[in-house]
Parts: sequence; structure tokens; C-alpha cells
Amino acid sequence: MIEKVIGKPAAKQVSGLYSPSLEGQSQLMTDFVFWKPSIELAEAQADHASVWMYRFDWHIPSHPQLNKAAHALEIPFVFQNLFYFTPFEVQIDPSMLALSQQAWVSFAKTGNPNNTEKLAWPTYHLNDRQTLIFDNPMKVVEDPYREKRKIFTIH
Repeated sequence: MIEKVIGKPAAKQVSGLYSPSLEGQSQLMTDFVFWKPSIELAEAQADHASVWMYRFDWHIPSHPQLNKAAHALEIPFVFQNLFYFTPFEVQIDPSMLALSQQAWVSFAKTGNPNNTEKLAWPTYHLNDRQTLIFDNPMKVVEDPYREKRKIFTIH
């Protein structure tokens, strides 16, 4: 499947980036199905409007179900519904509250996540690809996974 989308030479390079284990192959599919299209959409949109790229890395390392970032894990944070974590015996702490009160509401209300004093979220441009990493602590990273991106995408 990957060969058909990115070509045989790139697929060979990509296969070397991941372990042949179930976890490695799961990460490959996650990158291919979610991360690659996100990058391509941001690249295509950046010439036409402001783009803000993020990666949601929050997790609880020692927790049996929340021990790594997962698809849609940010949803309770976006809508400030952290009570969804209580069945998983997660104590809502101040860092979780802060993460849930960041840019999401400002972005929904104004179309710009920077209309808050608590956050500086730079726009995404192809020359620097600044990406906000939602975690504890939050940080901005320039072109995360640069080498992998160069293999996966055409830019």
C-alpha cells in the first residue's frame, strides 16, 4: 500500500524507520493515515490562509490505558470535558486543566488561537513548520520529524 502511494524507493526508506514489531507497524500506519495527510493539508492550505499545526502528545506514562498519545485523546481537552477521564481513575490535576483551557476556545471564537494571554502559537509556514506540541509542558517545535517528513511527502 505504501509503495503505491509514495513510490517504491521512498517506501523502502520508510520501512527502515520502523521496527517490524506490532508496535512499530502500528506507528507506521498512524503516521501514514494521520500524520502524513495532516502535513500535506497544512502545506496546501498555507498559501491561502493562516495555518496552525499541532501535535497532541499528552499521556500518563504509567497508566494502563493512557500510557501513550492516541487518536482523539485531545477531544476531552478541547471541549473541557475532563470528567471523561474519571472512569479511568485519573485525578484531574492543574496541568490538565491548564491544557484544556489553552487555545481551543479562543480559536473557536475568533479563528486565531493566539487571542489569549496564556499561549503563543505560531502560524505554520513551509520555511520553518513550527508546530505546537500539546503536552506537559507545552512547547513549539520547528519541523518535527523533519527527516521522516521529507521521505513521506513531496516537499
